[in-house]
Amino acid sequence: MRNKLLIKSVSMLLMLLLLIVITLLQRMSIILLERGILISIICIVIYFTYQYILYDRGLDLFDKRQKRLYSVIDYMQVIVSAFFLMQVIFSFCFFPAEVTQTSMNPNLYEGERIIVVHDTHELNRFDVVVFRVDMTLQVHVNPNEDQELWIKRIIGLPGDNLYFMGGQLYVNGILVHEPHLYDSEGVLHQGGYFDQRGFFHSYNSYTQDITLAEIMALTNLSGSTIPEGYYLLMGDNRANSKDGREIGLVPFSQIIGKGRYIVRHLFEWEKIGV
Repeated sequence: MRNKLLIKSVSMLLMLLLLIVITLLQRMSIILLERGILISIICIVIYFTYQYILYDRGLDLFDKRQKRLYSVIDYMQVIVSAFFLMQVIFSFCFFPAEVTQTSMNPNLYEGERIIVVHDTHELNRFDVVVFRVDMTLQVHVNPNEDQELWIKRIIGLPGDNLYFMGGQLYVNGILVHEPHLYDSEGVLHQGGYFDQRGFFHSYNSYTQDITLAEIMALTNLSGSTIPEGYYLLMGDNRANSKDGREIGLVPFSQIIGKGRYIVRHLFEWEKIGV
């Protein structure tokens, strides 16, 4: 029994350590497990290991006490294993995220839950992506915005020479239609609504004139095209979106994944389109 307790305790500690390592490597928060709870579990496991295995080494333990302890460790191992599996999935496959801003209105509203897939191998124009803000790269963000996850849409790709004129996007001199900015009747999104707290929010998809040179200057870049490894990210609510027009181009290394689905209900997922 003592050997089984030792094996279970050690295996659970190793699993918790792996959970911490995965979290640190992915630079993601422990989604299902708060750090305080994680530390508490580690302390409990260490205490049990010391009190009942090392401290009592060579002494006879009551069978009832051993069985009770074994059951506790067994249940804890199942719980930790479940957390470990979910964190591995969230770190390498996909994870749920909540929209907290109005910059993607009316295609995504604050409070909506989305599924973000860790898929950055092929980024295309108009993909909805999530990236992590870094003040050392986006020098025009506020300190309280550092390390936040922002959701935006890819507008400019490496090699693009683009600009906005008359509310229209031009890429390499060719007019490019942005279908996500229009309703089913071909009219630019424009309107407003009250949120659940009673605050009014407006949205307007019209884009003010801006050149690539103005955008690149924000991140001390130069040239006539978007450099390799950089992307122009913008919100759909162009009148109320803090995006590439204020923070400059975003490096590929900051992009975590693509927003694929809006979770309406447990079994109702709506694909995020252009």
